[in-house]
Amino acid sequence: MSRITESQPWSTDSIRHGIRQEVVDLFRGLGQLEAVPTFILSPEAQTRFVACHDETLSLSERNDDSPGLAGTSDLSQMLDDNLPTQAARLALVLHLLWEPDSPEYTVSIETLEDAIALAKFHRQEAAWIFDSANSPETPASRMAGRIHRAALAATDGRPSPAPS
Repeated sequence: MSRITESQPWSTDSIRHGIRQEVVDLFRGLGQLEAVPTFILSPEAQTRFVACHDETLSLSERNDDSPGLAGTSDLSQMLDDNLPTQAARLALVLHLLWEPDSPEYTVSIETLEDAIALAKFHRQEAAWIFDSANSPETPASRMAGRIHRAALAATDGRPSPAPS
């Protein structure tokens, strides 16, 4: 099972005493690096990244003729096109968090798989948010309407001045 998807019941007991200081020390140490290291993907991770990129490209090409998310193929295209880049960034962050003291600058296939899963999760959440914001029958749109009506009521129906 992936490290990201393993569920544990929440407990403050699970947070080790002194963990805050360890994280602060870690970031201070990263800030004192004399040279920025170059990270590479393991051969397996490289193969998987290329496959992820090609899958995303294929999905993106299929969406060209469809309305896509929130009624626009441009939005769907943008979310799809950014997925491999976001997965690569997340892989680096996960590698640094899980292996902070490792002299190894090779990102493993397991870390990349977790990063891809995380990027896909956030892509779906972004799609849901865009769809929800553009639907007239969602709590978000109803809340926006309530805020708009309250603002009009507070200004006696006059539009508020544009921000400068």
